[in-house]
Amino acid sequence: LLPVFYCLSLTFHLAADMPPAKLLFPRLAYLPVLVKEEKLEHMEKMQREREVHEQIMAERAEERFRKHYNVCRGVVEHIVDLVTKIAEYRELTLKYVECQGAAKNPVAHCDKWPYWGRRLMVGGG
Repeated sequence: LLPVFYCLSLTFHLAADMPPAKLLFPRLAYLPVLVKEEKLEHMEKMQREREVHEQIMAERAEERFRKHYNVCRGVVEHIVDLVTKIAEYRELTLKYVECQGAAKNPVAHCDKWPYWGRRLMVGGG
């Protein structure tokens, strides 16, 4: 019983003689200012992260656009190439285009065309 009472009385004695919290911990007086600074730092960090995120999303959107653009460009280049070859062939043969092979087996003449081209040729021809 004596050690417990001694500890309690010592604690009470120290607590009574201690200075106020502001003098003991001077940073507590600036606590509202520190909280505001911390809040501002957090807002700035979130703003930087948002800017980085927007930059990454813009880069991804540009990559998707470039990929789509390249695919469309490739399709148009194939069409232009085919039309140019047909025009050159007609020029060489005096506008005579042989269609016998295409009438018998239209799929054999469309191997390098995309699938939709084959399907249209087979269904329409």
